[in-house]
Amino acid sequence: MLKVVALTAVCELAKETPGQGGGTTLHFDFTEYAMLDDGRRILLRGDRGLSSGPLTMANMLTGKYAVPEIDPWLYETTESLERSVLAALEYDTPEEQEREVASRLLAQGITVNPETACTAVWQVEFGKSVREKLA
Repeated sequence: MLKVVALTAVCELAKETPGQGGGTTLHFDFTEYAMLDDGRRILLRGDRGLSSGPLTMANMLTGKYAVPEIDPWLYETTESLERSVLAALEYDTPEEQEREVASRLLAQGITVNPETACTAVWQVEFGKSVREKLA
């Protein structure tokens, strides 16, 4: 039986839009893959993403969006974006991850050991546009 050795999310910049009250909002799309022990990289889903805008603590507390024009790339780092992607992909429980990954692979005719789908480590890769912006 095949084993899932890693789960990979490829994060790509979808677009940048004007933020509410100033600044820029970044929109990211990501695609999830399962890496199998036979070397194959299997698409799990590509319908996930996140947006990041110029909110500050004062904005969240007051509900007002009074942010000067800023370049969000000045504050975005590889580490912070990786944390955001992993948080957006996190399953509620290990059992949910096990079921979801195994069932998505089974739908493609691939049977895996569900326990390895549950314990596989998440990795984040960045697409070309994100790597260029973060450089």
